This record gives sequence, C-alpha cells and structure tokens, in this order.
Amino acid sequence: NSKNNLVNVESDNVKIAGCTFTNAMNGLNIKGNNNLVTSCDFMDLEGFGATVSGGDEITLTSSNSIIQNCLFKRTGRINRTNCPALLLGGCGVTAEKNTLTETPHSALSYSGNNHVIEYNDLYDCLKDAADDAGIIYTGNNLSNMGTVIKHNYLHDSNSGLGAVYWDDWLSGQTALENVIENVDNTLLIHGGVCNIFSGNIIKNVTRGLAVRGKGRNVTENGVTFNVWDSQAIGYSENDGGYNPYYNVFLSNLVGNFYAPETYTAKPWRGDVWQAAFGRVLKYVDHKDTDMANETTFQNNSFVNVTTAIYPYAATAMSDLILKDNEEGLTSVPASKLNLYNDVVSNSGVYKDNYRTK
Repeated sequence: NSKNNLVNVESDNVKIAGCTFTNAMNGLNIKGNNNLVTSCDFMDLEGFGATVSGGDEITLTSSNSIIQNCLFKRTGRINRTNCPALLLGGCGVTAEKNTLTETPHSALSYSGNNHVIEYNDLYDCLKDAADDAGIIYTGNNLSNMGTVIKHNYLHDSNSGLGAVYWDDWLSGQTALENVIENVDNTLLIHGGVCNIFSGNIIKNVTRGLAVRGKGRNVTENGVTFNVWDSQAIGYSENDGGYNPYYNVFLSNLVGNFYAPETYTAKPWRGDVWQAAFGRVLKYVDHKDTDMANETTFQNNSFVNVTTAIYPYAATAMSDLILKDNEEGLTSVPASKLNLYNDVVSNSGVYKDNYRTK
C-alpha cells in the first residue's frame, strides 16, 4: 500500500531476486552499476513496474545492469498514460526475457544510450486504445542513441501507431530479427536518421513500415524551424516567450535554456560520442535542405501484410535504403522458420530457482 516506490535503490552490485511487487503506486526504482533484477513479479500497480538505470551517458560507460525473467502485469492502473511497465535509463542496461502484458499504454520505454532489449514477450498492451503510442516507445531526445531491440515477440495487441514507435526525430536506433504479429501497425519512425530495421518477421499486420519526415522545415502552430539547428533552441522573446517547439529534441544533446528547464550538453563534439554516433551527429547544424535519411529497411519478411512499406510522406520515403525485403508472403519463409520458432518459443519468463511455474 505504498504511495510511492516499494523499493528504491541507488547503489552498485545489488541483486533483487524472486520478489513480488504489488498493490502500491510503483514497484522498483534501481539506479547503479552491475545490478541484477531477476525472476520478480510486478503486478497490480498504480504506476510503473520497474525503472532500471545506471552507467554514464557522458563517457558512454555501460552500467552492465540487467533485468531478466520478470513478469509485468496490470501496471498503470491509475497513471494510465506515459507510465510504462518497464523504463530503462542511463547507459547500457539489458532487459531480457521479460513478459509484459495488460498495460493501458506503452509497455516498455527507454532513454539514454546503448541499451539491449531482447527476447521479451509483449502482448495485450495499449488496452486503453491510445493512438499516438507504441508497445515499445521512445522519442523527443536526440541524445538517445545506440539502443538495440532484437529477438523480441510483439504480438496480439493494440499497437497504436507502431508496435515499435521511434517518435520525434529519434535517430540511431536498431531493431533486429524481431517477430511482430497480429497487430495493426508495425513500425513508425517519426523523423530521424540512421535508423535500422533489419531481419524482422512481420505477420498478420495491416501496416508494415512507415517513416514521416526528417526534421527539417517543421511547422507547428505557425512556427517553422529546423530541429537540427542548434541556434533555433530555447527561449524566444520574439515569439512570445516560452515556445514548446524551440526545441527539446536537440536541447538534450547540445544543451540550452528551455524555459522552465535547463539542459546540460552531452560531449557530442568529442571523440567518444563522434566514434559512437558520428553518422547521426553530422546532421547537427546541417544546412543543406536535401538532407539524407540513411534509414535502412533490409531483409524483412512481410507475411499476410496489407501494406508493407507505407507511404506516410513521399519526401521521407524517397531516400530510404530498401534492400532484400520479402513482400506478399503467405507464410513464414523457410529461411526464417528457425528464427521465428526461436523468438516465439524463447521470449518471456522461464522457470528457474526463483520462478517455479
């Protein structure tokens, strides 16, 4: 019956195993390095189930923290929007073989860098039928780069605008060899560059892959700006003071005053960030109007899909890298049957010393 977190940890080398978090506002908040959360149940909570963070976003040092074999069910009973069952933050957190189900809004979200999200089973999510949402969702922060979403099973669920939804010019993301089936919408990339969607199996879906915009010449509420322009950020007296479109997307990376908040710059010009994310960072302050996208859709298989590549906006779709995708299939191809069976069979919770059923 806690009105806040049942467990709050800010430390390293902590193991939390075989626990049940239930009937409270939030379950677990754990921040630090080399932490392990394993074989826990997060059920019937009013807000989030677990937030796991750590590492160092400045140096891109991984936390090496892991959350695995955990069940998230019926979270967000009061905080029904933008309160995911599982939230990752910082740098280098792994979420593997968890089951996330019966969420009113998004099931999993993340901020920060270089997370690994793999072999999770996500279904019966977005039960409140929110449209502008995804089962796995993040956006609105250019400093969030480097996360890999692989070998997950997203299925039998409302999907909002995308089972995977990279919103607000999110860039430098990878989705690899996931199985997405029995949903309406597969993937929406709302702007951004240098995203990779490769080797995935999309089955029994209405809309496959869609991309919208690249972040140049964006007009909102009569204000036109370029989200990649570091000079078009912050507090503008000429536009009536605080303007929400000046420009939190880039502020998280380059730093600026954005009333009423101040953002601390990442060392994006330094060797570490340039080595890791240079393909994306070259577009900051890019002045050419014909900016490329460099987003790649490759080797994906579309089985019983109404529209595989959805023409959301012709200008966004024109310079995508489309290669070796299989469209118009009626069954999973033989070359991917092993992958399909592996992901479907091995995603989600499993028996161990703590979880006996």
